[in-house]
Amino acid sequence: KDMLLVLADIELAQSLQAQKKEEEEEEEKEMVKEVLHPLDKDYGLLKCELTLVDSSSEDYKLIETYVKKTGSTYQKLRIMNIWKVNREGESHRFKTHDHLGNRRLLWHGTNIAVVAAILKSGLRIMPHSGGRVGKGIYFASENSKSAGYVGTTSSREGIMLLNEVALG
Repeated sequence: KDMLLVLADIELAQSLQAQKKEEEEEEEKEMVKEVLHPLDKDYGLLKCELTLVDSSSEDYKLIETYVKKTGSTYQKLRIMNIWKVNREGESHRFKTHDHLGNRRLLWHGTNIAVVAAILKSGLRIMPHSGGRVGKGIYFASENSKSAGYVGTTSSREGIMLLNEVALG
């Protein structure tokens, strides 16, 4: 079963590349005059909208406070940017859980290498995620707990996800 999940991830990556190639070929056929930057093409494949949250906004200040209050005293996180993610169809999928009243904003730490897959397909149970309490998608109320799962770049930059989670 675990191998099938890994193969599904590989298939997703390959299908994204194939979809990109098909779209490029279609654009060439239509003789599109506007040439998109390759990053814009890749962004389009994610099927989500990323919006930079203004640092003077209430949302930004709320998240900034949440970062400070749930962080470690010895390892301070520094916010570079806050992005709002709107995945295609996500609000409809979340509506099916409207009856669940126990909702929390919880942190999820992840490796920077899988962020594109999360944006495209959402959080999924990975085959190797047999953590302390078994397989699942792990969230924490303290960002310091989730920060341990963040794979950073060589310049120590990483990505934390703050999610609205329906707990039931």
